[in-house]
Amino acid sequence: MVRAVAVDEVARMLQGCDRRSGTGRRDVAILTVLARLGSRRGEVAALSVDDINWRTGELVVTGKATAVISAATGRRG
Repeated sequence: MVRAVAVDEVARMLQGCDRRSGTGRRDVAILTVLARLGSRRGEVAALSVDDINWRTGELVVTGKATAVISAATGRRG
């Protein structure tokens, strides 16, 4: 069974990322999508730039079912 990660654990992981480097900013983005949007690791690994609608702030996540997620609200549409 999958265990949810506690909020303080997510905060510690994010604090460990060096936001001044490209790798650190990438890591923050990955962790944020995993934690805030509840995405699975395989869904995040499969994301590409083409999955982002920059005008609407939406992200198309493909997994067991394709979902459009609002990055602003975290709601699946």
